[in-house]
Amino acid sequence: HYADNLKQHKKLSQNISFVGGAWKWTGFIPHNRYSIHACKSAIQACVENHIDEITFAAWGDDGAETSLFAILPALFVNANEIYGNRMSEKCFEVLTGISLDTFLSIDEVNPCMRDGFTHNNASKYFLYNDLLQGTFDSVAKAEMIDEIQSVLPKISNVSNTTSDLSYYFDTVKALIEVLEIKLNLGNEIYHAYKQNDLQALHKIVNQILPELVKRIETFYNAFKHQWYLENHNQGFEVQAVRLGGLKQRVIDVREQLLAYQKGEVTKIDELEEEHLDFHYFDDSSIERLNYNLWSHIVSTSKL
Repeated sequence: HYADNLKQHKKLSQNISFVGGAWKWTGFIPHNRYSIHACKSAIQACVENHIDEITFAAWGDDGAETSLFAILPALFVNANEIYGNRMSEKCFEVLTGISLDTFLSIDEVNPCMRDGFTHNNASKYFLYNDLLQGTFDSVAKAEMIDEIQSVLPKISNVSNTTSDLSYYFDTVKALIEVLEIKLNLGNEIYHAYKQNDLQALHKIVNQILPELVKRIETFYNAFKHQWYLENHNQGFEVQAVRLGGLKQRVIDVREQLLAYQKGEVTKIDELEEEHLDFHYFDDSSIERLNYNLWSHIVSTSKL
């Protein structure tokens, strides 16, 4: 594919450059493994066709949430490919203080991402998925929590060091700790309500939701620290509105459930509605489901 396209372009001009992608534009988590797989054949085609200028773009769509340094593994591996794979993985650790395997494990905060041949940004839409509206509840599975928790020890080990990049691992760790509560919580609330399981609702109201609020605050502070280290202040007002709104929505949901539990209201409108499967795209399998616009994730209403 790449070689054929380069040959066609050479018929028009010999002055050709190639732009690949180091994926950091679909939420808080990069797609390093996917970037490496996607660019490998492109790099080989460029080398074979004597393309001297190769660039890797790293966009910041919808909020620039991913750290500027999150894509170091993709840049290292792809650059190494260009120069004939003369450096071992150990060189990456010497350069960054973090093993390549540990850095690549960040990809797995988006579940179902181990092979790197597909990509999704589930960590973003599960973070902002409304607890009562349940837009993405049909693709949330309890076993995904075990999957993202399995990454936590590696992330925590770096977070607890004096590495120059430990602040980014603080953000990732805090995100995992939010998701391990929130990822499937919408389903838990919905089923407890439908089954009139007052014991489960009591636990959600008095234990789970207060803890979730605390973890969102921790994530907010870690991400704010990351932002101010890497960026100008401009742009963080967007994140303050988004994450502040998320926290307030969790508080509001708790108040609604508490009122229902006390018998102050007889129903919760959002939970009376049938929760439909997510089928905005023809292929809605979690492995390939990317849904990046916060304004479309957080509500089906117009923002």
